[in-house]
Amino acid sequence: MSKRLGWWALAPSAVLFIVTHFIWINQMPERLATHFDAAGRANGWMSRSSHGGLMISTALGVPGLIVLLSYLIHYLPPAVVNLPNATYWRRPENFPQACAVMRNWSLWLASGTILWMIFLNYQVAKANMSSPPMLNAGATWALGALMIIIVGSSLVWMWKQFRLPSGTVIEADN
Repeated sequence: MSKRLGWWALAPSAVLFIVTHFIWINQMPERLATHFDAAGRANGWMSRSSHGGLMISTALGVPGLIVLLSYLIHYLPPAVVNLPNATYWRRPENFPQACAVMRNWSLWLASGTILWMIFLNYQVAKANMSSPPMLNAGATWALGALMIIIVGSSLVWMWKQFRLPSGTVIEADN
C-alpha cells in the first residue's frame, strides 16, 4: 500500500463523515438519546449540539491522534519502539523504513476508524428517528465485529510488513 494511497483513503473518509454527520444531526431532535442499554433502550441523553461536537471531535480526533503518533515515532530512539524482529528493524539503516511502514499503517487504520464512526453515527441517528429511541442491537453487534475486523486486519498487515527480508540472518543481541 503506497503512502499516497493511504492519504487518498483518509481524506475522503473524513469529508464523508463530516457531510453525513451534518445531514443526520439536523434531522435529530434537540434532545437526543446518546447511550443505550443492552436491549437497545435509551438510557442517556444529550443536547443535539453537545452530541454533534462530541461525535466530530471523536471521529476526527482519535484517527488524527493515531496518525500524529505514527509520524512522531521516527523522533524516538529506536530502542524504545516495540517492533516484531526488533533487532533488524531498529538498526539505523532499517529504522526509517520501519517508521514509514507504521505511518502508512496509521493512515489506513485512521480511515477504517472514520468509516466505522460513520456507521455508528448512522445507528445513533436512526435510533433517534423512532419514538421512543431504540438502537438496533443486531447492527450494534455487527459494528463491534466490524471494528474487530478493521483493527485485526490492520495488525496482520503490519505484522507481515515486519517480517525479515528473505535470507536475512540475525544474530542475537548480547
